[in-house]
Amino acid sequence: MDVRHGREHGEEARKAFEKVIEHSHRISQELYNEVYTSFPEHSVYHGEQWHNFLKDAFGWSVQALFSRDAQGQLELFLPYVSKRGISGKRKASSLPLSHHVPLLAKGNVNVDSEKILSLCGSSLEIKGEMQSGSKAIKSVTTNDLAILDLSSFQDESQLLKAMHKSSIQRKISKAKREGVEVSEESDDAAFEVFYDMEVETRIRQGSPIYPARFFTRLKKAFASGDNVKLFMARVDGKPAAGIIFLFHQDTAIYAYGGSYSNPDWFKLGVNQAAMWEAVRYSFANGYKTLDFGTSPRSQPTLLDYKLKWGAEKVPLATSFVLPEGVEPPVINRDGLAAKLISNGIKKMPKPLFKQLTPTLLKLAV
Repeated sequence: MDVRHGREHGEEARKAFEKVIEHSHRISQELYNEVYTSFPEHSVYHGEQWHNFLKDAFGWSVQALFSRDAQGQLELFLPYVSKRGISGKRKASSLPLSHHVPLLAKGNVNVDSEKILSLCGSSLEIKGEMQSGSKAIKSVTTNDLAILDLSSFQDESQLLKAMHKSSIQRKISKAKREGVEVSEESDDAAFEVFYDMEVETRIRQGSPIYPARFFTRLKKAFASGDNVKLFMARVDGKPAAGIIFLFHQDTAIYAYGGSYSNPDWFKLGVNQAAMWEAVRYSFANGYKTLDFGTSPRSQPTLLDYKLKWGAEKVPLATSFVLPEGVEPPVINRDGLAAKLISNGIKKMPKPLFKQLTPTLLKLAV
């Protein structure tokens, strides 16, 4: 799936919100199958395996808004989760922890936004652009995607040359010279080691962590396919850094990255070595697009790093269906409250961090 398709059908998606919408509290296998055949552009986040994972990891039941044409054919689909946020108020989102979930739609029939609000029981956040003249549908752009067109390269050498020389190419070369070894891991123990890496990474960042067994649950949810890959870098046989990619249709997605807090290992380029192995795998196996995920515009260094891998910046809008007179929420990552929480997390002992912050993350996303 080329995520840029989401922007190209923004107008079509807008018209789709004028359709006669139905609601499903539980998405049936039959409906999933219809989604896969009716919308070739669907992403991994529109699918059953991802939804089962969200249920297993967080207890969120994924619901859906959908519509059919006069012949009974599916013409609109949007999965969403209804959950309580930090304020205690209920909100609907398509979907939490899923960076790009555009409305899937075709055709043009009618429904008003009040029915959407009624069906969801709250305002609705959509991870994708919906241009609209309606006052009830508003879009804001506070994030950017980083997209690498793998299909534009003839070979691995050309791909590597497209990356930043000092930050990426030289780090990869140094890791190789210093004997950093990268391998694909598939057992549960390796995924638990990666969770431990992610714990240390998010403490450094001042961010809450996912619940226990998060990555083994991810692996379990996609066990029937080849959609989840863990690439781990080792120094002298010791795990140092890891990268998890998701694969769906012709798209590879950089989903998670973590490393142990060892400055000497950072200097060896362990993070770049693990990422390069994941990129190489994606290219060698014919994936056309590499999606490095979303980056908040308030954190430009994160996007800058992704662009050094040869990626292109693609604006990512978030659309909201809102009650009359309500404006889209403003997330201030640089505000005093956010800084106090982040600084507090950075000082937490590891056991306390693992115990307390998963609840914070569940409420905040």
